[in-house]
Amino acid sequence: MIKLRVQGTREEVDEFIKIAPEYFEVLQCSQPYENRGVSKFVRVYMDMLQKPPRDCKFKIQEISKGLWGLVCSECHKIVQCQHQNPKLLEGSEYAIGYGFKCCPYCKANVTEVTYE
Repeated sequence: MIKLRVQGTREEVDEFIKIAPEYFEVLQCSQPYENRGVSKFVRVYMDMLQKPPRDCKFKIQEISKGLWGLVCSECHKIVQCQHQNPKLLEGSEYAIGYGFKCCPYCKANVTEVTYE
């Protein structure tokens, strides 16, 4: 279990509380406490578990005429586009070789690249 104290302005802390569930399983989050003295900062205490990594596949799809892209099977976002024969993109070596070990949007692990 991860126990975390988050400190910042109320807006920064609220933003962190919103995005934390994307990366962690939030078990508990305290109410915001004002810092002592004349401070603009607040703090919250969070108990979290690390989420297990997900797997995804990148699909090679024609986005528009002559424009091909890698699309994540988890979040369905376009990861990369190019004007190139899609057969040149096929195979896991492409995704891993060009630095795509995980989707830059949903952080799922890339296990395969398929042509669709």
